[in-house]
Amino acid sequence: MVGVDILRPTTGSATWTPVGEAVPADAPGVQQCEQWWQIESSELRPVLQERRGDTTLVLAADDQGRELLCTATLRGGQEPIGGRTSVEDAPIAQLAPHEVSTTFVVTTFEEAMPQNGWQAEGSTAVAGDVGEDVTRVVLETGAGPVEASLAEGRFAAWWPIEDDSDPHPEVRAQITTADGETRTVTLRERG
Repeated sequence: MVGVDILRPTTGSATWTPVGEAVPADAPGVQQCEQWWQIESSELRPVLQERRGDTTLVLAADDQGRELLCTATLRGGQEPIGGRTSVEDAPIAQLAPHEVSTTFVVTTFEEAMPQNGWQAEGSTAVAGDVGEDVTRVVLETGAGPVEASLAEGRFAAWWPIEDDSDPHPEVRAQITTADGETRTVTLRERG
């Protein structure tokens, strides 16, 4: 069962980078996500956290198989902007060392007419599990190649989009394993 609780889309596209930077669990963006998800569950813990420009992405999990994906954009002097999506499933079977399994492929989008004209901003985020031999996941996106962050057997990334024509797109990815083999797979959300 997938439950969506989106606040607002990530709007950090001006500072976005195709490669994320790992951040510690006490980084401000991670703390903001934890504050937001405490409303739902205090059992979740961050398992992967990265920053791309002004936006931090956090993948959290608990011992019951629940996962949550959160983005938080923090800019000095402004209210935090972000969103979260959660899934409640039994944990998936153990992956073979070279396999990848997708949990989330989620798009958020917002159009608005602020004082200085029409604006449309959005992002797609993808997250899931990787086998122990997977060393790199590069996503093929409309924003160009995007390198996913890897931690604790998980992967995650986000990128800016210009329209919301497909809220749960299929994403092609190049998977590299420890033996140097690279193959292309299509990532689809489970369920």
